[in-house]
Amino acid sequence: MPREFIYSDAESGRWIPPWLRYQRDTRYQWAAEFVAGQRVLEIGCGDGTGTMRLHQSGAMEMVGVDVEPSAIDRASRLAAETGPKFLQVGACGLPFDAHRFDVVVALETIEHVREHRELLQETTRVLTPGGCVLISTPNRGVTNPGTARSDPPANSLHVCEWTQAELARELEQYFGNVEWFGQTRHPAWFVRLLTRIGKFSPGLGVRVRQLSRLMRVPFDHRDAHTPQPWPQHGEPEVLLAICRRPLLSSSR
Repeated sequence: MPREFIYSDAESGRWIPPWLRYQRDTRYQWAAEFVAGQRVLEIGCGDGTGTMRLHQSGAMEMVGVDVEPSAIDRASRLAAETGPKFLQVGACGLPFDAHRFDVVVALETIEHVREHRELLQETTRVLTPGGCVLISTPNRGVTNPGTARSDPPANSLHVCEWTQAELARELEQYFGNVEWFGQTRHPAWFVRLLTRIGKFSPGLGVRVRQLSRLMRVPFDHRDAHTPQPWPQHGEPEVLLAICRRPLLSSSR
């Protein structure tokens, strides 16, 4: 599921771009601020290393789910007897009672799920009144510049990618309040250039962005990827949303 390819690359010795490591690390640091004393569900937990970090940040109860059996096998081996509980289950059919969790975490998950509205319905169903859902996903305006939502993403593991405006319309159907953050900002002029290139050749637009990231590797650092309130100057490569107050009509 979401991060399976990263772990497979790590185990096989293939090179993983440092910005992906920085992004993942700072996302979990951001999410960890919401979990102390809470009952927490992570959807798309991968090998469980992020789930363990949330658990160690003071979650009262921690459950991780993922559709990939190999990911759950690794996660279960990682967890101690008193650690999180891991289950192999799809994101659109969660085996939990309504209002079961105070916080639901879905980082880099929604872009992998074809039935994304069913996923959002499930998150609202299992969320307690007053709880929150933490979502992150690539910003198509940067990762696949110049393309439409119906176009296949360059990352073959992704079903769909959104711009902030598109994702906001989706989330606002299920939540009464959505607060936005961004990660790994790019200058507005550069994103405009990528968009022009992408409209001419989508593949070229993606390669230009990737080349720009590779050129910055010697100067890259973890703090450059820390989630920041958005909008700010520039365009974020990753969208993050804090979703609160599920709408009654979508939490049946």
